[in-house]
Amino acid sequence: YWPLSTALDRMPDDPGTRVAVALATRPERPGRTLRAAAQGGFVGRPRRAAIERAALSAAPALRAAGVLVVVLGGVSVEYTLYAGAGARQFSDIDLLIAAEDVARAQTILRERSYVPGEGSGKWARQTGDPIVPLIVVDLVRTLPCSGTNVADLLARRVEITFPQQNQSLPVLAPVDALDHTLARFGAATSAPVTRPRWTLIADAIRYARTTTPRSLPHAEVLAGWAVARSHWPQLPAIPTRLPAGEEAPR
Repeated sequence: YWPLSTALDRMPDDPGTRVAVALATRPERPGRTLRAAAQGGFVGRPRRAAIERAALSAAPALRAAGVLVVVLGGVSVEYTLYAGAGARQFSDIDLLIAAEDVARAQTILRERSYVPGEGSGKWARQTGDPIVPLIVVDLVRTLPCSGTNVADLLARRVEITFPQQNQSLPVLAPVDALDHTLARFGAATSAPVTRPRWTLIADAIRYARTTTPRSLPHAEVLAGWAVARSHWPQLPAIPTRLPAGEEAPR
């Protein structure tokens, strides 16, 4: 499936062309091929582009309605830490808002053709694209760190720029993003799992190379760091700003 994935990543955002490539490469089971493509196996760059466009549309609409918002997750991390190089995968848009703004946010999403989806806070919009059929938005009101004040996080938000679109999105301040990422990593590994979520620890280490952690981290942040140290004992005992030397060649 790797050659097909690579080919589709290089295709223009034309659903007909991508479907034709998928069917030509795997003609023996067309139903399975199309389902796999729709679920993300062959989407790559077109999926990222569709989700980015939706985020660049939804966040300004919410702000225009007076809803303070921060974009969480892969969409923000891809440009905050990885310079939009496609190194960070994502499948939806996580938007942090205050609890009192939920009703207004839902109204804005409805106006943009989103409907309530599966799970609390999830909204979905049909795209008409057989490869990326849905755009999913998750309205987030709480974060893993206990005692975190969402209003403070929203007030400390910063902007990141999408150079190709010449637009910006609000994201967590770097120290808040580090805390959030480590807390998520700790929560994700607190239950028995086959493997840790390495993308989260990679994000956390990159954040720790560009910002100074808090002197008194939350317990959930320390838990996430402890899990990271269980795999990399060379990390400091507590979250510390790491040297930002050059990465080893790939």
